[in-house]
Amino acid sequence: MAMTLPTAEELFGETVRKVSSTPQEWLKFLNTASRVYQYTFDAQLMIYAQRPNAIGCTSFEKWKQMNHYVKRGTQGIALIVRNGENRKLRYVYDYSDTGVASNIPETDIRKPYIWSLGEDGQEDLCDYINNKYNIRPQNKDLGLVLKQLIEETVNDVIDDEISEILKEKQGSYLEDLDIDTIRKEYRELFIHSAWYMLLRRCGIEPGDYMYLEDFRAITDFNNINVISCLGTPVSEQCSFVLKDISRYLWQKNLQKNRAESIVQSNQREYNKDNKTQEQKRGVNRNDVDIHKEGGRTAVSGSGIKGSSEGIHREIRSNESRLSGAASEIKVYGDDDDRGNQSTYDRHSETGRGENGRTDARTDEDSRSNRGTEGSRSDEVGRTRKQLQTAGGGDNQRRDYIQLSLFPENPQEQAEYGTAAGNTPAAVFAFPDNYIDECLRTGGNNELSLEYVLLDLAQENPQKILAKDLKENWKGGKGLAMPDGIKVSVWYNEEGISFRRGNGARKNPERLLSWEEAAERIEILYRNGQFTTRELSENAISTIREETAGLIAFFYKEDMGQSRWGNIHSEAVISIIEELKATASIKKLYDEISLFGTARAGSISQWQEKRCENLAERLYKLGNLSPLVPQNVQEIAPMVFITADEIDRLLQEGGIVEGGKRRILSFYQQEPAPDTKTAINFLKQEYGMGGHSHSISESRNSNEWHDAKGFHLEKGNIQKKLTWKEAEKRIRTLIENKEYPYIQQEE
Repeated sequence: MAMTLPTAEELFGETVRKVSSTPQEWLKFLNTASRVYQYTFDAQLMIYAQRPNAIGCTSFEKWKQMNHYVKRGTQGIALIVRNGENRKLRYVYDYSDTGVASNIPETDIRKPYIWSLGEDGQEDLCDYINNKYNIRPQNKDLGLVLKQLIEETVNDVIDDEISEILKEKQGSYLEDLDIDTIRKEYRELFIHSAWYMLLRRCGIEPGDYMYLEDFRAITDFNNINVISCLGTPVSEQCSFVLKDISRYLWQKNLQKNRAESIVQSNQREYNKDNKTQEQKRGVNRNDVDIHKEGGRTAVSGSGIKGSSEGIHREIRSNESRLSGAASEIKVYGDDDDRGNQSTYDRHSETGRGENGRTDARTDEDSRSNRGTEGSRSDEVGRTRKQLQTAGGGDNQRRDYIQLSLFPENPQEQAEYGTAAGNTPAAVFAFPDNYIDECLRTGGNNELSLEYVLLDLAQENPQKILAKDLKENWKGGKGLAMPDGIKVSVWYNEEGISFRRGNGARKNPERLLSWEEAAERIEILYRNGQFTTRELSENAISTIREETAGLIAFFYKEDMGQSRWGNIHSEAVISIIEELKATASIKKLYDEISLFGTARAGSISQWQEKRCENLAERLYKLGNLSPLVPQNVQEIAPMVFITADEIDRLLQEGGIVEGGKRRILSFYQQEPAPDTKTAINFLKQEYGMGGHSHSISESRNSNEWHDAKGFHLEKGNIQKKLTWKEAEKRIRTLIENKEYPYIQQEE
């Protein structure tokens, strides 16, 4: 069925809503855009909507000039072209929908230029970009160089685009955000989206440099106008840089091919002359001549030396052979200066219809009379001034095909498009060293690392450690890896979840069972790579000091004894000395165990638990093995409160009894309450107040809520949550059936 202009415009709007719905959908789009970077943002959206696995696209006429035919029955990819107030459809075709014409000389077949970048070429490209764009400080990591380039250019566009967004933000989630927040979100999205496209096109793993959380704000850019303010300059900037890289690699490979061609040509001449001389001498080629160099000719003796004029003639001769042969070549549109080669249309009597489908009813004349392809700047979207980049130059877009990392089979093609699946973050392989860094930070309780070392000092510690980790490591944490990547950790019944970005509870990149975590920690410990030297040397004395305080309190309050005196600090000092002797430890262990057994059933559960914990700790202190020296220099710092921790806090429903039930009932009304009404309800329900130990049960955490929202603290980290943000999170939790009492209601 032919696609009409209204249908295409509807498809365009649906695609905008789709790509801005989640970070995953945005990354799927960027995967396609990175391969068809010569097109505008609006055209890339249309290509993604119709052919997400597109390799490289150009017009029917351009394929014909290249002596390729478009396969019969192929549905063209419809793009919307604007000419003033008028709009029409134009069609392009993907490389996978074409075939090579037969019955013509191979030298007349123009193959698409496929450029790819291996690791061996990255350093040269770094030098080229550093020098051309004056990147300072210079870096030899291509991924970081590309980021520096994008960071320098974002300032050229951000002011104009923010002004445009402020005019167009009505109806988007940006509507209620202040200008500073919008500017921050825009800057981060621009940098990471453009950086992602460049990395993907250059064959560099994005997961080595960024995480999914970097794209979370894309959900706020949820109408056509505001996402165009982001996508269009990103597309233009990436097009400019990638076209420059393409030209650089083309020239570099051309020079290499010229040199190889000259060597091969002289090799043939040498072999020809050699054969003639052998025939004259009667040499038998089956004989072995130990003086020959294995059939190889040294470059110095290949006849390249001579006048510069002779060399230049030879280069030009070889260049003509290269450009006319079946070697890969660049294909431009209007500015192609290679001359018109003979054309051939395998379906010269079939052509294509107005819907872009090739069929048997339209002749070649009707194809050529459809009109020439408009320039990319005429495609759907507002007219924009030329983006000024660090390298300058013209960014005119013409018909051009570019193919990267060419997929050789359907599976490879799928991996480049939507085949990344519903979890495109799977392409970000979670590094093992990140897991080790996270484990070294311990749990959320004070002295959690010291108590891990206490377990490791026991005989056969893995089973003991797995049990204690499961019981004591609660909630989550947000860490910064040594390379600057942010990682979220979440502890639950199954084990430890890890994910880059803000949140690991759902869709973790790695999940480690408690047994696996204990095993991994022991390996690190045995190798001296679990914690710092200072912490390991002081761990046992720190545990003795805390245990002594608990024992002094237990004996006085629960057992009614004051054998170390009535002054707590003096009692603690005395008990610490006793905890250094095995016999004294055993005596304390027996007394506390006997008290727990004798009073079982007559004391509170809390007292029973405290008695059990003290007895267990004394047993471990009485059975210590020497600790293995540790040599870790630095432990990854905790740098943010994760979305998982915030969600868990909101799931508690406030500090007033029955709050969770009332909040759930409010949101289950029909019709559902709007955002403004819900915010007012939550403000009234929560009131003003707060509590400590509120985030991941950490002793160093607290929350306070008032008319402005939530104020969260965990250690040295502070986080503010507006009522609008809190309402959105609570609504999402309820919609996803993750709010308390949902299961009971059903």
